[in-house]
Amino acid sequence: MSTKEVQDRLVHILNRWKKVEDASVASTGNVIDKTNNPVIRLVMDLIQRDSQFHYHVQDFMVDILEGKTVTLNPDELEVIWDGVEKHIEIEKQTIELAKEALLLLKGRKMVIHEYLLNYLMIDEEKHNIILDTLSTIKKGMYPYG
Repeated sequence: MSTKEVQDRLVHILNRWKKVEDASVASTGNVIDKTNNPVIRLVMDLIQRDSQFHYHVQDFMVDILEGKTVTLNPDELEVIWDGVEKHIEIEKQTIELAKEALLLLKGRKMVIHEYLLNYLMIDEEKHNIILDTLSTIKKGMYPYG
């Protein structure tokens, strides 16, 4: 398959995926409309916001594949890299706090708090992974890799 064929196929997949994200937003909205329970509403809102942002990321990727020029040069990364590394350390602190809080709740049957703390820890771990893997872009760039 040629690069152009791969790009076209990827655009097709991303556009189909965006439709699924739209369905997710509508579905979570339907659940939110049917309940006054604050836990369920919070969980559905979290999922809905993630789906909306996934759509934004997919749009960004489609724009690039369809010719929008996006660049990232080594100098831009170098200027902010210390800040990225500091933020990775901050994210690690939030993960440790989540673990500490979860340990405190162990065996306490505070299931809602435990559920939400697990969500927060997973999200913080995701942030850490996203920032840490940003280094793969940096490593691919001379001379800062």
